[in-house]
Amino acid sequence: MALAPEISGETVTGRWPDGAGMIYLGMSPWEGMWRNRHQLMSRFAASIPVLYVQPAQKLKKLRKEGRPLRRIMGSIGRPAVERLGTNLGVFRSREYHLVSGFGVLGTVTEDRWYRAVANAAHNMGIRYPILWTSIPAHAKAIGRLNEVLSVYHVVDEYSGYTLVDEVRRKRLKADESQLLDTADVVVAVSDELVQAKRGSGRDVHLVENAVDFEVFQQAAESAPIPEDMISIPGPRLGYSGLIGKRLDLDLLERMATSYPDWSIVLIGKVDDRRCESAMNALRARPNVHFLGEKHISDVPAYVAGLDVGLLPYEVNEETLHISPLKMYEYLATGLPVVSKDIPSAQKKRDHVAIASDEHGFFRSCEEALSDSVSGREARIAEAATNTWDQRVQQLEDILVPRLNESLVRR
Repeated sequence: MALAPEISGETVTGRWPDGAGMIYLGMSPWEGMWRNRHQLMSRFAASIPVLYVQPAQKLKKLRKEGRPLRRIMGSIGRPAVERLGTNLGVFRSREYHLVSGFGVLGTVTEDRWYRAVANAAHNMGIRYPILWTSIPAHAKAIGRLNEVLSVYHVVDEYSGYTLVDEVRRKRLKADESQLLDTADVVVAVSDELVQAKRGSGRDVHLVENAVDFEVFQQAAESAPIPEDMISIPGPRLGYSGLIGKRLDLDLLERMATSYPDWSIVLIGKVDDRRCESAMNALRARPNVHFLGEKHISDVPAYVAGLDVGLLPYEVNEETLHISPLKMYEYLATGLPVVSKDIPSAQKKRDHVAIASDEHGFFRSCEEALSDSVSGREARIAEAATNTWDQRVQQLEDILVPRLNESLVRR
C-alpha cells in the first residue's frame, strides 16, 4: 500500500482570514495511492488548518464483520483525529461514531457523526470552515458542518464510470445535480467537466491536475532505478496509476505480443473487476511486468526508470472527462508520452503523441523509442508550468475573496 508521507509544517499567516480552515470530506481513507486531494490538502495545511475526514463507518458493515459491541467498547477513548503535522489532521471514524442508513436511527447516528466532525474541526482551531466535497453523495453534507463556504471538487464524470449500473447512475446524477446547485464554488479538473457542470447560478472554475515538479525532476536526474525494475530489460514502456477497466488492456496485450522485445511495465494497484480475462491475458505475457502499488516517495523513481510513458485509456464517457496526473508526471521527467485520443492529451499535443487507433499507437511508441531526446526540454518546461503549488495559488485566488464575502455577510 502506498502510504502518505508524514506532513510537517508551521502555521503560516497569509491571505486567509484568521480562523479559516478546511474540512475535506474524503471518499476513501487517507492512506493509499496519492491523488490530487492529498497534494492539495497537504499544501493548504502550510497556511491553514486542514481536517481530512475519512468516510463514516456503517453499522450494517460492522454487523457483518461480527462482534460489534466489543469493537465499539474497544474504541472508546481512542482519539478520532490523528495529527500528521501541525496543521493537518485525519478524522478516522471510531466505532462509537457508527452511522446507520435506515429511518430514525439513521438520522440520529448521522447527526452525531457530523457533530463529531464539527467538534474535531473546532478543536483544530477552525472557526470559519470551508467544506470541501468530492463526490455526489456529499450533497447531504452541505449546511451541516457550520461551513462559511462550500466547494465541490469534480475530478471525474462519476456517472460515466464503467462499473456503475443504471440504477446507481441515476442516483449519482440526481445527487450531483443537487450538489452543483447548493455548493458555493465548483472546481473541475478538465474543460469537459467544466462544460458539463455549468448551469444557472453555478460558479464553476477550471483547475486542472498537476505534478510535484521538483520531486519528479530530481528523480529523472539522480534517482537510481528501483531494484524490482532494474532487472526488467529495456526498452521499458509503462503506465503508473490504477490498473483496471479504464485502460485498454487488449491494446496492451497486443502490444506485448507484437513487440516481444519491449517490456510493458505496469505500476500501481490492480482492479480486475469486469476485466479478469483481459488482465489474465496480460499476466500471461512474459514481457508484461506488474510491479504493484508503490509508496508515494518511490513513484518518481519508477516513472523515471521508464523509456516511454503510456496513457493507454479506453476512449469512453469516463476518460473523455479526465485530467490524468501521470501525464504531468511523465512530462516532468522528460519522458516521451504516447496517449490514446482523449481531450486532456489533445491539450498537450505539442508534447504528447496522440493515436486514434492501435496502429498509430504502436507507431508512436516506435518513434518515441527511436528519438526520446527530441522535445525533452520542452516537455520538462511544460510540466514546470503545471505544479501543485501553482494550483493551490489558483484555488486561493478563487476561494479567499469568496470566503471574505461570506464573512462580511455573517
